[in-house]
This record gives sequence, structure tokens and C-alpha cells, in this order.
Amino acid sequence: ESMIHPSEFMNSCNKSLWIVFLAYCIMGNGLSMIFMQTIDSDVLSALPYGAIPTALRLLMAIVILTTLPLIIIPAGALVHDKVFGKASNRSCEFAIRFLIAGACAILSVELPSFVFVLSFIGCLCVSFISFVYPPLAHIICMCRFSTKPISWQSMILDVAMVTWGIFVTIFTS
Repeated sequence: ESMIHPSEFMNSCNKSLWIVFLAYCIMGNGLSMIFMQTIDSDVLSALPYGAIPTALRLLMAIVILTTLPLIIIPAGALVHDKVFGKASNRSCEFAIRFLIAGACAILSVELPSFVFVLSFIGCLCVSFISFVYPPLAHIICMCRFSTKPISWQSMILDVAMVTWGIFVTIFTS
């Protein structure tokens, strides 16, 4: 829909984000209600054996395999550009992507309880991006780009929200 009518991109993006949000809420809450007493580590290892848990494991594997390029390709491009500059060398880009993927795979296998490290990093980043960054970005944008000075009420509110966001980030991480 958004490819045919580019003006509909934001509408399509909003719909897809709501669908993903609802799917995560339903699956996460459903699994936590079903398996809350038996989960000691990650959910996938705590699932019993059967058709539905196996289908869930396969779907999670598909999600990981399809989203991995969205992570590896930009990371490889950033590393390549910082190390070798903007000169394009396709084989070198592929080698860097392979090394990043291999290093991540080795780290996840060799580091005990790697799922807890990822959970902590994810919680920290999501809390910071959700609660600290928006009021901080508002302060910066208002100070740099606004034609009129920022009001003291707005500044107090933004500073209070940044402080609240820092506390939320600390306590939820």
C-alpha cells in the first residue's frame, strides 16, 4: 500500500507497528501467564515439548533469521566505513559482516547466561529511548532551533521528565 502511494507510508507504518505491539503483548502476557512458575531463564528453553511450543520455537527462529540482516548489514557498513573509509570493496564488506556475525555467535555460546546480558541491554536501551531521550531532545531542539526562548515552565517540566526517565531507567534495568 505504501509503495504504490508513498503518501500512505506513515499510515502503513503506524498500522504495522500497532500489529507488532499487540502481537508482542498477547504472546508475552499469554506465555507469562502459562509458564510464569516454571521460567528460570529464557522462555524458549522453559517451553515444554509438543506441536505448539515447537511451532513457537520455529517462528522465533524465523524472526531471528529475517531480522538478522537488519542488524548485521548496517553494523558491517559502519565498521567498514570507519576502518577502510568510503571506498567500496564488496568482499571486504562481506568479510566484516561475517566476522561480526561470528563474533556474536561465539559470544552468545561461550558466555554463560548470555540471555540475561541481552535482557539487561535491551531493558536499558528501551527505557532510555522511551523515557530520557524525548524530553532531552525537546530541550536541545528548543534551545538550538526555536526562534523564541524556551519558557521556564517548559524547561522545568522537561528537566523533571529527564530526571524521572533516569530513575525509571535505573530501577527497571
